Amino acid sequence: MEMYKTNGVCAKEIGVEVENGILRKVKFFGCCDGDSKAFEILLKDMEINKIINDLYHIECRERGTSCMRELCKILMQLTGR
Repeated sequence: MEMYKTNGVCAKEIGVEVENGILRKVKFFGCCDGDSKAFEILLKDMEINKIINDLYHIECRERGTSCMRELCKILMQLTGR
């Protein structure tokens, strides 16, 4: 699992495992335990492009970002998007 630092969100790091355009595993460190577990279950084995297209627009508390947007930024970086 590769670890990435985040900016402006509760989760301080996000760990991802990506294979052939699929997010095989994700783990959020530092955010609400319940949300983290739900994210891990719901996003497991999901197509990266679908995650980016569906979740990038989500904003948390008018911060201009969210845990989901931070994940999308990581996935965009990994795919060169």
